[in-house]
Amino acid sequence: MMTEWKLLAQGALDAVKAARAEILTIMKRAYEVQYKTDHSPVTEADIASQAVLIEKLHQVDSTIPVVSEELKTIDYETRLKWPRLWMGWSIRSMEPKNLSGEMENLRLMWH
Repeated sequence: MMTEWKLLAQGALDAVKAARAEILTIMKRAYEVQYKTDHSPVTEADIASQAVLIEKLHQVDSTIPVVSEELKTIDYETRLKWPRLWMGWSIRSMEPKNLSGEMENLRLMWH
């Protein structure tokens, strides 16, 4: 029988693999790039992979909130009450011409 930690770890790994697959699918074709107010890019792949990641993580345990770079900010007082949360973000090459270097990163945080 799997412990909760093992179930969470396997679920996280599966979620990241699914999000990565979504990124690779989108990067094989022409895709949209928008720029945030800080002039950093946010690609169609960022948004799509985030949606896949959140969906898969909620299938593992829907009681654990997800915080992500592209999600709207949730106020600090609310987040402070969470006993644990998933924190996910994409890392890409700093070269704008090489956005296909993206990969998903995910952490489960407890306090």
